[in-house]
Amino acid sequence: MVEYTKDEDFLRRVLRCNEPMSLHFVGRDDLASMLRRQGERTDGSEGEIGAAYMDNYGKGDPHYGVIGAYWNNTLLGVTSFGVIENRNILAHLGSTDQRRAWYGRIDAVVVPSEYRGLGVSRWLLEANLRYMLEFWPGELCSLSTIAAHKAIAYILSSLGFSIEVKEGMTEERVSLDMDETQEKKIRDVLGKKVSQSGQLVFFRIRQQGGL
Repeated sequence: MVEYTKDEDFLRRVLRCNEPMSLHFVGRDDLASMLRRQGERTDGSEGEIGAAYMDNYGKGDPHYGVIGAYWNNTLLGVTSFGVIENRNILAHLGSTDQRRAWYGRIDAVVVPSEYRGLGVSRWLLEANLRYMLEFWPGELCSLSTIAAHKAIAYILSSLGFSIEVKEGMTEERVSLDMDETQEKKIRDVLGKKVSQSGQLVFFRIRQQGGL
């Protein structure tokens, strides 16, 4: 089994963008705070997303992480991910063959209302996907999320993801099945788009005179 670690240097080096913007791993408390702000909750909870996934982000497991986008010391938004074993695939492959036995899941993309319209969600989504593809190359059978907002589904569909609405669900399941060809294609696309999206956020903030 490969040993994975969260690579802060990758966020600085590969997902480079204009100063004073930056991407960093943040803690579960930052995600919890963002979820509370987004939901405008008064009970102190983080809502359904927090209840389902929050414990994973506090264990130090590199298969789960939260990435934050910053302007100087201001946190513009966060995105969280999980890379999980696909037990159905493992059962067919056998214990010695681990090829594409994992799936990448985007759990949340949270941007406070005052920072929306700047392109932060797109930048975070693309950075999140780029990170998972970089550190689990050839191992992911799919990338997916449950999109609570139409904007998230739209961004991912522009990258080639398919959208599915199951009966009885209000959210859309957005996913991309992976093979060698598809992985190379999406990696190439994201290699350009992450930088472009970061630059767009930079220019939009500059145009409005900063934060």
